[in-house]
Amino acid sequence: MTDKSEPPDPMAAARRLARVELPKRFYDAATVAPRDGAFAILLDGRP
Repeated sequence: MTDKSEPPDPMAAARRLARVELPKRFYDAATVAPRDGAFAILLDGRP
């Protein structure tokens, strides 16, 4: 429980504001293709 008379913690406020929620991404196709002697995951045909 926090005392309302205390000033807000600037470090806690900075941590909260630093967490940017990224949009969720959905792909139609997820495939694997050989590339440069290894394999790459392609999402909608893009590496």
